Amino acid sequence: MYERTDGTEGNTLRDTGLPVVIVTTRGNKSGVIRKTPLMRVEHDGEYALVASQGGAPTHPVWYYNLKADPESSRFQDGPEPFTVSVRESMARSGPRGGTGRGGLSTVRRSTS
Repeated sequence: MYERTDGTEGNTLRDTGLPVVIVTTRGNKSGVIRKTPLMRVEHDGEYALVASQGGAPTHPVWYYNLKADPESSRFQDGPEPFTVSVRESMARSGPRGGTGRGGLSTVRRSTS
């Protein structure tokens, strides 16, 4: 729905009203194109993708797909998808001040 309407519909996370973006990756095992809606966290053109999977001990599948083939990834925030450059960051601390784990990727619109 998001893509069909250029981002004017299906652009919030369930019933929360929080905006989403669409991250397109290639399956790292299957090679199949995967599209995942993720919460939109953007500042000055840089987006944070938090691979927390609700605090589970493993990352979500999209994280491994993005990490395995970042060059084939596309990003959509509005009507047109665009290519991105991806950088992995490490969490500094957990939600209660404990040690966090990696899984924060930041993406920025590619200039080339």
